[in-house]
Amino acid sequence: MKRMKHVHSLSESELTEIQQAIKKHPKPRARVRAVMIRMSHEGYTAPQVAGILGCSRQTVLHQIQRYEQEGIIGLEDRPRSGAPARANAEYIAKLKEAVGTDPREFGYCFSAWSVERLQKHLVRQTEVALSPAYLHELMQKHDIVYRKPKHDLSHKQDPDAVEEKKQLLEFLKKTQ
Repeated sequence: MKRMKHVHSLSESELTEIQQAIKKHPKPRARVRAVMIRMSHEGYTAPQVAGILGCSRQTVLHQIQRYEQEGIIGLEDRPRSGAPARANAEYIAKLKEAVGTDPREFGYCFSAWSVERLQKHLVRQTEVALSPAYLHELMQKHDIVYRKPKHDLSHKQDPDAVEEKKQLLEFLKKTQ
């Protein structure tokens, strides 16, 4: 099939669709591809678009061809081959379970999670070793938050002594 030098003359609805992709598409690469189509519609040649956007002429021609064949869907990245993600749904579920549980329940001697501690725990649970930095990214992506607990030492205090000190404090406040 011969590559088209320009995109066909876009209808109002197609133009609106392209503008929406430029402004609001979640993937930056698809936004750039939408800009290519818009520029081609405006009369820019493939070499001009390539020079402005910093890509090759062949890339621009390829994107025009994909848009002509597939429409707005053609701007999306196609699935790529490769190993499946190591942080799958099961891993995320284990992560959420760990964050929601006191570390002492797992037999640890600490009471607060850190990313490094979570990473080591999850290696034991899932045998999947992610870097702490990637684990932190993953937690942000899935809105997983852990908080350090506020420790309370009231269980180690003598209630009578506490009451006596409170009364003393109240007395001192009144005398000032």
